[in-house]
Amino acid sequence: MLLSVVLWLVTCSVQYLVTFGLHNDMLKKTHGEKLNLSESVLYETFARSSWGLALLVQIIICQCGLGGFINKALSWRGWIVLSRLTFSVYLLHYIIIQSFVVQLRHPFFYKPDYEIAILYIGFLGMSYLAAAVLYITVEQPLIFLERMTYRR
Repeated sequence: MLLSVVLWLVTCSVQYLVTFGLHNDMLKKTHGEKLNLSESVLYETFARSSWGLALLVQIIICQCGLGGFINKALSWRGWIVLSRLTFSVYLLHYIIIQSFVVQLRHPFFYKPDYEIAILYIGFLGMSYLAAAVLYITVEQPLIFLERMTYRR
């Protein structure tokens, strides 16, 4: 039990550092200062592999039954419905965002976080709604047809 808690803390810390590791460098860059080359090279060298290794350890912990509430949350049956729609969302979200951008009558500037969050939630909702329609009208009938064709 203690080992799993230590592993969770270490892997979450690594993922936190990978996500926010260059925050101070980006603040320096916005103020026109030079970035520290050695830190940037070190970060870029190890960031992706350390993220992947931390994720691998988290997956192994969950597979060994030591995931606790995180394993229960990730094993929730509600994810099955969303997993069937994710590829359609991937295909459709770009089209939905482009249809919004094309209709703009003025240039789109970065706005406060609240407005970007509202746009994000709207795009996400429209993408999942369009993906559900695509799944019901195209994917599900083709799956049914395939099951009829390849009966055992």
